Amino acid sequence: MIQQQFLKWALIKSEQLKELGIITEVIKRNDIPDDDSIDKSIVVDHETTTLLGRIIVWESKQMEYTIASYETGECLVNKYIEKLDDKADFDLVLDTYFKVLLEE
Repeated sequence: MIQQQFLKWALIKSEQLKELGIITEVIKRNDIPDDDSIDKSIVVDHETTTLLGRIIVWESKQMEYTIASYETGECLVNKYIEKLDDKADFDLVLDTYFKVLLEE
């Protein structure tokens, strides 16, 4: 359920980011055949001219996001969230992520 909410939010957000020159790619890792032991995920990558960001949301409600510099390879942001709320406000949860991504 959290993944569907995140996917819907990410697709809407990608249109807004496109206007700012940020490329978004959504990768679903839900295509693993009937293996209940694997925590499926949705990955969203964001690219600017100088930064690469990645957000991962797992079926288990965990989230991780990172931002790295293309130029130096330095990791500028790296955060792991153990458990998202069922009604998580992704704009609020990812506020730091987007502040860094947009200030390039």
